[in-house]
Amino acid sequence: MTRFQSISRVFILVAVSACTGLFGAATVSVTPEAKADPEPGTTDQPDKVWAYEWNTFMGGFNFASNGAALSYGYGICEKVSQGRPYGQLIMDVRNDLDNPDGAAYLITQAVNELCPALIPQLRNSAVHFRG
Repeated sequence: MTRFQSISRVFILVAVSACTGLFGAATVSVTPEAKADPEPGTTDQPDKVWAYEWNTFMGGFNFASNGAALSYGYGICEKVSQGRPYGQLIMDVRNDLDNPDGAAYLITQAVNELCPALIPQLRNSAVHFRG
């Protein structure tokens, strides 16, 4: 093997190693960090909180602020977790708000977005509701 061939092979090996190293580093740096899911129904889920706020706005509920809407929604979650019957929830919301026709909508949005772990409990409570 001539000196030129030997230098060429070394150059090719260095070039291939450098490219492999660059692409390998790029792959490692783009890999997202794995994180555990937050607990259901917590404000660690900003997309759920935003969805609830948006739905209360679009549903025509006139809360004084987003915080007031969230407090009311978490209050609904608390009532569901205490085993309040669906019919009583409907009456509570109708009595509290200016939009009595939207009571079922608001209850559904609150539980779906803010405390989804309570969905089965709400469904079981509403099975025989005729309102």
